[in-house]
Amino acid sequence: MVKRKSKSKSRIKKFTVTKSHVSSGFSGPASLISTPAGRCPIDLEGTSDQEIFDWAKAVKASAKGNDEYTVNAIQYWVRDFYSPTSEEWKLVRSKVYEYRDKLGLKWLEMPKVSQEALDRFNRDRGINPKDI
Repeated sequence: MVKRKSKSKSRIKKFTVTKSHVSSGFSGPASLISTPAGRCPIDLEGTSDQEIFDWAKAVKASAKGNDEYTVNAIQYWVRDFYSPTSEEWKLVRSKVYEYRDKLGLKWLEMPKVSQEALDRFNRDRGINPKDI
């Protein structure tokens, strides 16, 4: 009986990213952070327009290395200061979104889902679209 070679070992090719793989003019972020871990590094003092703008600017500047916070990340941290059902929470989140261009923040949109995929999802779970 002939012994077979393991296919997994022979087909694995190791690839290491070196400086030659990255464009010399690359200056973008290493990663865009949309859902940060831990507490917000900067305290939000209040809900005035200037306080919100200064807070968001300071949070953006606190990103380490080549990381970059998105609008989504800064909005996520509002929950550390206000309850998600409060009017202040809604206000601060909307103001951060409003100031995104002034602050130079990127906005990650929700993925688009086709109506056909949504219907299939509901049908597989026994949900009638007319009941929604």
